[in-house]
Amino acid sequence: MKSLSLIAANRCIGSLWYVISIVLLVPAAQAVTLAEVSEKALSANPDLQVFQYRSQRAKAQAETAALKPAYELALEAENFAGSGEFADFDNAEYTVSLSSVVELGGKRNARLHAADSRMAQLQYQREAESLSLLGRVNRTFIKLLALQEQQRVNQRATELAESSLQMVSLRVSRGAAPSAEKLRAQALLAEARLQLDATSAAIERQRFELANFWGGTPQEVGEADGRLFQFPRPATFAELWQQLESAPVNQQLAATVRWREAELALAEADASSDLSWRLGLKQLQTNNDTALVAGVAVPLFSQGRASGSINTAKAAREIAASEQRASLLQLRQRLHTAWSLQREYSQRALRIREHIIPALQQAAEQTKQAYQRGRYSYVDWVSAQRELYQAEINAIDAAAEALANQTLIEQLTARPYGAEAVEKSLQE
Repeated sequence: MKSLSLIAANRCIGSLWYVISIVLLVPAAQAVTLAEVSEKALSANPDLQVFQYRSQRAKAQAETAALKPAYELALEAENFAGSGEFADFDNAEYTVSLSSVVELGGKRNARLHAADSRMAQLQYQREAESLSLLGRVNRTFIKLLALQEQQRVNQRATELAESSLQMVSLRVSRGAAPSAEKLRAQALLAEARLQLDATSAAIERQRFELANFWGGTPQEVGEADGRLFQFPRPATFAELWQQLESAPVNQQLAATVRWREAELALAEADASSDLSWRLGLKQLQTNNDTALVAGVAVPLFSQGRASGSINTAKAAREIAASEQRASLLQLRQRLHTAWSLQREYSQRALRIREHIIPALQQAAEQTKQAYQRGRYSYVDWVSAQRELYQAEINAIDAAAEALANQTLIEQLTARPYGAEAVEKSLQE
């Protein structure tokens, strides 16, 4: 089981490799990559450590299930401590016997199959939980990247507000603008600094949340090292659905059904009557002779007494099968929604960066020059700045949303996302 756990951990780390690959840059001082935080979370998160003890318990149960019926050694004494000639041990009779049970109906094999099915179900459950944990780590890391990018935008906005205040102050001193414009510029600068402080606080909270996956501190996280605006060529939904059918999240559901089927087979096997046997040697004190003693016993009406357990196991199997079908429909919907949103937000982020932001940058620069010449009002200049700022924030939000949905896709399929990755996995 230990080697299986290591294989599962390696598989889970590799399952989200594409999102990891897009955030791996040359590490800067005190920077942290997604691969590093993912490894820490997998090694120290309590949600995964509990599976070690669950596996140990399942293994112990499998060892117990493999045991054959025990032998019993018995010593019996008869005809003593009575009345008359049986008042003492002179006429006592002693019997030494060995007894056991012959299991019928394939009970031992059924127990072993149920125990193995439970261990397999736990293994798939651990893999699915590892992928879920990595998905949460990825999304938290992406949020941190987005906040850092917002911080850079806010820093530029603050610097622009400072230079704007200087420019407006100069125009006011020259009498080219009313003093109210200077007050507005001061208010805009204060607002920009507040936004900068708020983003810094949000970054600290996000670092704490990321470090909390392994019980660390925000100082261990430092600055997230990665790229926010890089997306793969999208795959088709049919290709992703084919990948999900063999992913741990689906295999866990199928393993649960197989475990319940094994439990039903065990309940049906338990309905078969076992044969109890006894073989011994009896000593007769009256003449000091010995004789063999043998016996067999079979319980009656075992099938009827086991009907309740069988019906309970059948109901548990049907519940597991129904939950599997319902979960597959939910997974299908989640996968399709994530696939659609990933395409939508990635295209939105790229279009904003490639078309909208360059146009607004030119418009802001031209508006600034026109304001300096007195052709545009201060309101026009501030409006152009805010439009550019909002476009940059919208691009960051769209990129973060695209990567978050990409992470969900890889969590569900346990494979890298992208048309090239799908073609490679199908060939394998």
